Amino acid sequence: MRPFPGFDKLFHVGGSSSSRPFQGYLKPDPALAGGAELLALTRGEWRPNYALAVGHSRGGAPQDFIWLGPICVLVNRRVVHLLNEYRFTGWGTYAVDLRGKRDESIDGYVGLAVHGRCGPIDKSKARAAWREYPTGMFLEGKGLYFDPASWDGSDFFMTTSDHGGTFVTDAVRAAFTEGRIRNVTFSPLSEYWWGEP
Repeated sequence: MRPFPGFDKLFHVGGSSSSRPFQGYLKPDPALAGGAELLALTRGEWRPNYALAVGHSRGGAPQDFIWLGPICVLVNRRVVHLLNEYRFTGWGTYAVDLRGKRDESIDGYVGLAVHGRCGPIDKSKARAAWREYPTGMFLEGKGLYFDPASWDGSDFFMTTSDHGGTFVTDAVRAAFTEGRIRNVTFSPLSEYWWGEP
């Protein structure tokens, strides 16, 4: 088991705030009738034995990450090669049938599943802080914390609580930054804003 690096060295993975990159959506599928099934897919607890159909929602050319929502994401061959090259742990893939704006087939993408785990988020450890928006200042919670002993040591991991975000180690962030992986952002867990405290 690797030593716990600290919450400032673990990161929440998110998409770009720009609307320009390709964004997709999972087409209707009987196996994905609710949010629980989608979370199970993202957590790697359910792996379909067929390619899930994904359509174009908005945006232009596909980049390294294609977001289907706040937690569900596709990655291209370049990302998978990097994950294998660095031998990062805690991740897997599932097959997708990705279609573009004109329903053309787009090859080279797979869904990213996160197998690593940590314990539930402890909101009592977050701090309340004022956050500035164009419409004013709002009091929000800052920091995503869990029992460090509950982390399984994976490079990619998710909490066992309802929060569906993907967390990664600093090594992943550094490799993605050096590799210029596009349409992905990283926020230290100690600095992550999550809404009303």
